[in-house]
Amino acid sequence: MKTFASICCLVVALSGVACASPQDDQIRIEELKADAYAKHPSNPVEGAKAANDAIESEVPKVSAQLSPRDAAIYVFIGYYTKNVFAIPEVCASQAVPLPSYSLRFSELHASLIQIAAQSVDTSSLIVRAKPNAIKNATQELERLAASRGTDLPGICKWISANSDELAKGAQFEIIMPRLYKDITQSP
Repeated sequence: MKTFASICCLVVALSGVACASPQDDQIRIEELKADAYAKHPSNPVEGAKAANDAIESEVPKVSAQLSPRDAAIYVFIGYYTKNVFAIPEVCASQAVPLPSYSLRFSELHASLIQIAAQSVDTSSLIVRAKPNAIKNATQELERLAASRGTDLPGICKWISANSDELAKGAQFEIIMPRLYKDITQSP
């Protein structure tokens, strides 16, 4: 259970599953994210890339009892939840629905969800992940809005206008290629 909690904390860092412990892993991931964004204060996209790289390198350190594939699946579920459910929910709260973004992201990740569903209860994890995913999506959208000189509704409108391109650019295999490889390798 401790390993599952460690992986959950990683997923929290990406916007996922709430975990009761261990707090040290969650703090470490938050520090990695803060450092990455601090190195790119005027470019949150580069900050996010740096944060993802740092998080991706931490997965093996906290998941020694899990296979690399299972650890990657937990991280993917958090990432999927943020993009398919949380970002659209945050934008809907700003009166900017994002059905095209959510649908396109979901379509692009259908095979990964199928793979994940063979190992974990994806529906249950998504439900558990959603509250933190919304919190983290809000923070990411606010950073992105600030960098573009707009507000939350403005950034949501930008996402809506560029849904297909953004969903393609946010594919897990692009954002976290090492973890993608771990998921897609045969068990």
